[in-house]
Amino acid sequence: YLGLPIRQEGRAIGFLDFARGPSPRERGGWKGSEISRLQLVAEVFGAAVRRLQLEQELGRQLEVERRVGDFARALLEHGADEIDVGIQRGLEAAGAYAGADRAFLVMTTGEADHRTRYEWCAADVPARPYPMGFADPATQRWAVEILMRGELVRVPRIGNLGPEVAAWRDAMLADGVRSYLCVPIRGEGLLDAVLGF
Repeated sequence: YLGLPIRQEGRAIGFLDFARGPSPRERGGWKGSEISRLQLVAEVFGAAVRRLQLEQELGRQLEVERRVGDFARALLEHGADEIDVGIQRGLEAAGAYAGADRAFLVMTTGEADHRTRYEWCAADVPARPYPMGFADPATQRWAVEILMRGELVRVPRIGNLGPEVAAWRDAMLADGVRSYLCVPIRGEGLLDAVLGF
């Protein structure tokens, strides 16, 4: 038996195993010259694995760029009189890119305390019951404070949130939301809009 590591940048990423069964000619183990040749084979495998990884990474990057392009095109291909259609298509592209069931955009419109909300939902996913969040706006204070600081609200598992945000957590779970991401969009230091999933 002979086992050789396949290395990449100094760390083992796999192994090559060689075994010999009974042979008419008895062999006294593995000769140094055989091991050297097989180590070269392991290096070739390492290079091939690295190339495959690079091709996969390039494919992922190209897919990201394609989806971002789809998102931008959906927003830009409609004139000013069709901005609502463009935003809806953009949210659909963004939701597909994020792998989300819902995507929303809330933005200020220049008037004090006036906000416009757009929402996209995947097929068979109901819209949330309150377009601007919750029946009681105080419920979302926790998330709003984070967004106002210009920070992401990123919650991989809403059910894991602690008691300090129990009202928000319970309201989101009641709406069928299990994970949540909300990105602030700022202009001149102010919170102009948020994009959420």
